[in-house]
Amino acid sequence: MWCGLVAAGLAGAFFSLRWLWRRVKELMTALAEAADALAGAAVTAADWRPQPIPEVAIFADRADLNARRVSRLDRIARRRARRRAANQAVYDSWAVLAGRKDA
Repeated sequence: MWCGLVAAGLAGAFFSLRWLWRRVKELMTALAEAADALAGAAVTAADWRPQPIPEVAIFADRADLNARRVSRLDRIARRRARRRAANQAVYDSWAVLAGRKDA
């Protein structure tokens, strides 16, 4: 009886230690990959240079500020027109597929 219990205990210990050993190997592999990734990130961070900060025109003259505003509004209007045209093309294709509009 005792021999069977000891053999079962040894077999259980063997399988438990084998499972633990495999998990430790997987952990070491993952840690090595993380260390490599961290080293690559450190190299990338060392090469990073901050972008120059654009000047803020707080005290610019009124004409310059108005010109910038008009330029910005013009860019926004062109972007909206492009988006509307693209959306209209999609809506038209859907209407053709639905049979509400001729191709």
